[in-house]
Amino acid sequence: MIISQFSTGAPTPELVAETLQAALQNANADHANSVLLFLTPHFTSKVLSVLQTTTRVSRCLQVSGSIVSSLLTDVASSQGRPACAALVFTESHSFQTGSGPLCECWFGHTPPQKLECFTGALISPQGGPASPAWRSGRLSPTQQVCINLPGTQADGFLSQGAQALTAPLPVSENYGQDLVALGSQRALPMLARELPVEWRALPDIPINRLAAGLVEGNPEDAIPQGRYRLLPIQGTNAVTQTVTLSETPPPRSWIFWAQMQPDQAERNLRHQLIHLQERSFDPLFGLVVSTRLRGLSLPDQENRDLALLRKTYPGMPFIGIQADTVLSQTDDGHMASYPFALAITVFNQA
Repeated sequence: MIISQFSTGAPTPELVAETLQAALQNANADHANSVLLFLTPHFTSKVLSVLQTTTRVSRCLQVSGSIVSSLLTDVASSQGRPACAALVFTESHSFQTGSGPLCECWFGHTPPQKLECFTGALISPQGGPASPAWRSGRLSPTQQVCINLPGTQADGFLSQGAQALTAPLPVSENYGQDLVALGSQRALPMLARELPVEWRALPDIPINRLAAGLVEGNPEDAIPQGRYRLLPIQGTNAVTQTVTLSETPPPRSWIFWAQMQPDQAERNLRHQLIHLQERSFDPLFGLVVSTRLRGLSLPDQENRDLALLRKTYPGMPFIGIQADTVLSQTDDGHMASYPFALAITVFNQA
């Protein structure tokens, strides 16, 4: 049996102990085989004592997890409160701590050199001593955790929730991250012309609600097939008529302008969940990764996402975290970053 448990309250080892005891009681078990444990930053100074408490109460050493800025389960979400969430594996279910880039689920505070996993979450690009992660009941020296789940089959998707404002055009001029022109059009005037009517009178372009869609593969059908990555817009320059992106577009790139739109995000997610459900023959649990920029650009989207997931998979335990970006492999095998994404992975009985 796999049980999810969520608690809020004073950020102490005692709260974590109560959370694990409740999960074991719900599973009618006296010990766990594995525990996936996530904590909000309120617990940072108490991580070592929390890990000692977790291994003692669960009576297992296979404890992995991390400090995350926000977390959620099928029951509730932290919403800025001190909280802990655990996915407790009992009976015939467990996970194993992996090594290297090849695994089913990776998360960490420092970027990996290579990644070949189904779900990847970069929680903090800077890392640092205040961003701990743990594996096998101990702090991870690399601030990274990689786990495998034997006896399961993973299936999932990335949802980016964007509404295209333009068709893709080739990048005809750029200086590093500064985009000068798409096709024959200057970047900033083109973006300004395509803004929704209600935004055009604003004193500043709301760049937190906009993104550049970097096409992957054939640009003709990339948007309907979802073959693109959304790049944050870091700034604009009215003098040079340029738009500064979060990264330098590769040579011969195609880009389109996109708006982060709540209704479109909900439609995309509903459509993808329906197709995922059709492929889910015996779902055991789910893992959810939502990025910080998705939350900022789509207010209240977390509640919409949770409602749709619960409706699609009633009673299925899942645990989720907020990350800086989702990491995934592109079709050509490279590791790519998706800073506006929601990643949902369902693990089925193999």
